[in-house]
Amino acid sequence: MENILIPVDLSEDSRNAVHYAAALSRQYKAKRITLVYANYISIFEEVLFSPDFVQLNEDEIASKRRLIDAELLQLVKDVKPFISPDTEVDFFVSDEPLLRSIITGISRFNADLLVINSDSIDKTEESFVGLNAIRIGRASSVPVIVVPPRAVFRVVKSAVIAADLAHLPDHSIVPAVNNIFPQLPQNVLVLNIDPSEKHLNPDDKFTEAGKCLANMMEGLPYDIYYDTDSDIINGILKFTKQNQAQMIIALPRKYSFLRSLTEASITEGLAVNTTLPVLLLK
Repeated sequence: MENILIPVDLSEDSRNAVHYAAALSRQYKAKRITLVYANYISIFEEVLFSPDFVQLNEDEIASKRRLIDAELLQLVKDVKPFISPDTEVDFFVSDEPLLRSIITGISRFNADLLVINSDSIDKTEESFVGLNAIRIGRASSVPVIVVPPRAVFRVVKSAVIAADLAHLPDHSIVPAVNNIFPQLPQNVLVLNIDPSEKHLNPDDKFTEAGKCLANMMEGLPYDIYYDTDSDIINGILKFTKQNQAQMIIALPRKYSFLRSLTEASITEGLAVNTTLPVLLLK
């Protein structure tokens, strides 16, 4: 992990994600943090919906931009004490829509990790980034850490990998995890939600899945656990709490129980998870 990109909207949840990323960068010695703000103004947003349909002039648009720049500059100053002196931190204001600005930022700043906030539970303040967390997770070409509201950074010593044994990659995920965490988690718990309890009487297909799991985890010691909760999200969150994990790691979308993270149903699961970050591998 060298370059971290953080989409921000200046909400409290977004600012918290920035502070989380700052602590993460210090622990794992990232070289650069870049905040990206999408300041896209469509032709419709340039019109105030008043009885007279008054159009915003260039001075008003420029004034808004200056305020955004000032807030971002202050946010950069606020996080500097929490990062390594060797880590650069800066911001970039894009005139593109949110997803396009993120894709552009990943390429422009050679980002190898995206850190975003999820949506707030109490809805006291709306976060545009949080509202679009699902779409961002799907669109990103690099791993994403989704930081729930009020989450505080903790060194990842114990991590839970939610794995569907019926859909496992045929390659090791260790290099991808190692790229983010130079010091791999000491305690890795692989969780398979198995309401039908196939693990009690494994057939040939289930046994073969165990071999695929060993290949996937090659080079990383792990223990495997099974949960029979029919509610996948509840089972994962309950297990992580019981085992005091610091992070949930989701496999690339097509292999993971959390592949629904790119669908609306997972939003509720993340909303319930108010303290534990989720790492989406790619």
